[in-house]
Amino acid sequence: MGANAQWDNVSNRYLYTNDIIDGKPVCVRLDLETNTAKAFTGPKYDVAPDGKSVAGPDLRYVNITQYGYAVPDPPDGEPNQFKKEQMDSQGLWKTDLVHNKTRLLASMNDFYNHAVPEDRKFYKDGVYYTFHTKYNSKSTRIMQVFRCLFNGEGRHASLFTLNTDGSDIIQCLTREHWNQKARLGGGGNHPNWHPDGEHIIMNTIPTWLGYKDMMLSMFKYDGSDFKVLTDRFMGSGHPSIEPHSRYVVTDAYMKQTYVVNNKEIPIRLIDLEKDAEHILCTISNNVGNEGKMYSDEGGSQFKLDPHPTWSRDYKALCINGAPKGKRQVFLIDISDVIS
Repeated sequence: MGANAQWDNVSNRYLYTNDIIDGKPVCVRLDLETNTAKAFTGPKYDVAPDGKSVAGPDLRYVNITQYGYAVPDPPDGEPNQFKKEQMDSQGLWKTDLVHNKTRLLASMNDFYNHAVPEDRKFYKDGVYYTFHTKYNSKSTRIMQVFRCLFNGEGRHASLFTLNTDGSDIIQCLTREHWNQKARLGGGGNHPNWHPDGEHIIMNTIPTWLGYKDMMLSMFKYDGSDFKVLTDRFMGSGHPSIEPHSRYVVTDAYMKQTYVVNNKEIPIRLIDLEKDAEHILCTISNNVGNEGKMYSDEGGSQFKLDPHPTWSRDYKALCINGAPKGKRQVFLIDISDVIS
């Protein structure tokens, strides 16, 4: 997962990934026309849709909060951890691909200082980590998952957004609202930009609105306009939405038995206009871990999520799967279903 191969939205010429060069994880751009590679000075979690920059955390320090998304652990097998004194020198890094210059866009303490007072009080003595970094469709704003560990344990996540120049840092989902627990298990997870570049879609448990289950939710980049998208269907997996806000697509985790009723993962298409659900297909994701997500559950850190993703014209989906235990990538034509 740390390699994180990705296209930009400009052309099919460049493919972006990460590599370790001189002991440091950095973004590498593969030119498919000239068969050459260019290494940059900073890491990549996401590439801006305009192809001008990449952003993300220092990939040497991600495994401690999200195993398998970073460089391999040191020889002793223990993930790298930050020290409290690094909170001003680590955080969200941005690399200008035109000039190949990397800068710290926002430090850990910058995020901390923009949290609500209750969260600052809670986070005060912890050590902070950045994880999931995503540009919006306009390449104007970045979403950043923020986590806090105490003695190397926990997550205590909240969500921030900021302008791509590092200004206007806003905590758009507080620690309290992220970390509510669902009646059937699980907490808030998997924020993703709406194609409009203004809203975020995410699985939450909005107990403050009277809900007890995981629900598909949406809110603006500043935290306003929070709403549950459907009362009929619970959230699961990795949700994303198309530009007209009619269709949500998602998958599920094996433990989400309220939507998984066999040993294969459903690919769910939810029609918000008709309040209806289509199970497009089911697919095995067992790569030897029997559905277990983490090594401490007796599974493998090399898990595989179907993680459905829209095509650029929103008429097809790309998913991962492992029929007979072999990892593969599949395309699903849904043009007839959503017409």
